[in-house]
Amino acid sequence: MIFCKTRTVQVDFNNRLWPCCWVLQQWEDSEYLTQLNKIDPDWNNLEKHDIEIVFKHDAFTTHFNDEHWNNDKCDTICKKECSIKDE
Repeated sequence: MIFCKTRTVQVDFNNRLWPCCWVLQQWEDSEYLTQLNKIDPDWNNLEKHDIEIVFKHDAFTTHFNDEHWNNDKCDTICKKECSIKDE
């Protein structure tokens, strides 16, 4: 089970919007984000996209979205950093 520890977005020094501090620090550990950044390195660049557009991106609507935290669409960073053990 995933329980998000931060629930806040982060903007890095390159003006890129990330779902949380964990993803910002470890995005290269995510197979999904590594591929996404090769295909579209500006997908989360706030200098190129309005914040609403970034939030509508598949990364935010699927991989880093509480609707998918507990299924196979959940990103590995979320699983690693925010998993809690069932009591």
